[in-house]
Amino acid sequence: MLNTSLFAMLYITVCTVSLVTGILVLQNDRSSKTNHAYFALVVSLIIWTLGLTVSTVTSSITIAVWGQMVSSYGWANLYAILLVFVLRLTGRKERGNHYALFIPPILLMVVYGLPLNLYAYNLEFSPFGWLFTSTNTFWDYVFYVYFTGYTLLSLFLLIAWKTETEKHQKKQILISLTVAFLVGSASDIYLPSFGVQLPQLAPIILVVPIVLIAQALRSRNPVVTGIDAAPRYTYIFVGVALYVLISVLQVRLTASSSILMALNLNESTFRGIITQLQMFISIYLVMRQKKTGVIVALLINGANLVSSVLYLIRTNSPDSIPGIISYIAVMLLIYLIRVFEQRSEWYISHIDSQRSELEKSQDRLYSLAFYDSLTKLPNRDYFINHVDQTITTLSDGRQKLAILFLDFDSFKSINDTAGHATGDLVLSKIAQVLVSVLDKEDVIARFGGDEFLVEVRRPKEEDLLLVTNTIMQALKNPIVLEQEEYFLPASIGVSIHPADGRDAHTLIMNADIAMYSAKAKGKNQVVFCNEEVKALTTRRLRLTNGLYRALDRNELFVMYQPQMCTETQKVCGF
Repeated sequence: MLNTSLFAMLYITVCTVSLVTGILVLQNDRSSKTNHAYFALVVSLIIWTLGLTVSTVTSSITIAVWGQMVSSYGWANLYAILLVFVLRLTGRKERGNHYALFIPPILLMVVYGLPLNLYAYNLEFSPFGWLFTSTNTFWDYVFYVYFTGYTLLSLFLLIAWKTETEKHQKKQILISLTVAFLVGSASDIYLPSFGVQLPQLAPIILVVPIVLIAQALRSRNPVVTGIDAAPRYTYIFVGVALYVLISVLQVRLTASSSILMALNLNESTFRGIITQLQMFISIYLVMRQKKTGVIVALLINGANLVSSVLYLIRTNSPDSIPGIISYIAVMLLIYLIRVFEQRSEWYISHIDSQRSELEKSQDRLYSLAFYDSLTKLPNRDYFINHVDQTITTLSDGRQKLAILFLDFDSFKSINDTAGHATGDLVLSKIAQVLVSVLDKEDVIARFGGDEFLVEVRRPKEEDLLLVTNTIMQALKNPIVLEQEEYFLPASIGVSIHPADGRDAHTLIMNADIAMYSAKAKGKNQVVFCNEEVKALTTRRLRLTNGLYRALDRNELFVMYQPQMCTETQKVCGF
């Protein structure tokens, strides 16, 4: 019958939409106990609706009774779970255990759901399938009290819920549950008592608050939900709505042969077109929403598959077999698309991982090539490149560029007496001291051993002298390691661009010359490079090198000068 098929499809749609919302809410925050209670609420509604679906489409009263018994496991638990959900939503669940709330549902499941002949189902066949007619027994009144009491208590807790951040969600949930309670009571309890034949509409009506509650729960976790959560949610429900609309259209037009004749279509062709449209919607959901879309597409195709199988069982007609095959094929196609997407995602993830590892390797190589592993300061190569780059930006002459060459006068004694490990710690501390007294724009590098290079830019040469004085003052403080003090005076040589060189290598060389001049003057001094310093140092270097060569070539010989006695005019010594 047409009405039977329509309501069966509506029930299956309720199951699909409910399960989709439950999965989305759990995906949003799997650790939330409120979300767990919501999912349990969804499962109860699905069990209720599936039982009604079987009872609606079957032609056997025995199967219809079993469908009603199955549905009792859903509606008997639903209102208790709703109350637990509201308790958790409003923050009252932590105040105590509420296992006693499930005593009425357990009692009702025993009476209504077990074949113990404790309750006699009165079913009448109608245009809507088998309808349950209440005889208002004692157990029916128990259910009325349970259903009304738990629902009103849930609404009262929502009204008393004091929240500043979720006022809109509170109003949304409260209004939707109130309307569902009133409309569901009228359609399933009061109108049937006046002889009005209606299928059970409460599960269909409950879909509205179920969806609104899902939206409210997902909005509680915006970090996980993300910016595109609302569009994703909309796409899913629009897809489901189109799918259901096409399915209803299929049932309507298939039942009306005159419309198909007017469209010049036979029934099999029309069913094929509908199936293709459903397949396109399913593929769109899979491609648009990936994992969530796969879940939704499998659910709605699975629902149609179940509907077609039930139609085959009820009518014993082969008309639904092509549809069954089509839905199975679509589900397999969805599975294949998902497998392909997962593999593609794995390959992309693997490529991204390799790229990330390559970038990390490049960073490590860069660090090894241009940074000192002990002090974490730039090394000589980095410093030279940076100075050359800085020189290219000094064409306006507004700033003076100076290179400071530092060498610590007594560092060798620390290595000899305290060990190289202590010497390394002292060098690390020295690097920290130098960084702390220099500006952020200044560049400091470790040249090697206990030698450091500093690039300084200042408007005037007098400012450069202030920098060196600041460094010398800071180095007067001892380096403290495990209550041991180490004093490290330094000799500093300074070269200035462009007088002392127009490239990094020349400037470093002349700063080094000035540093050795400072050591020759007694150490712990600052010497600025000039022509006299360069000439003296160059002459001393040449003399030293010349002496080494003279020793190797035996070019040194002794010259004797006789000493004469003035009285005797004879040699008395030499």
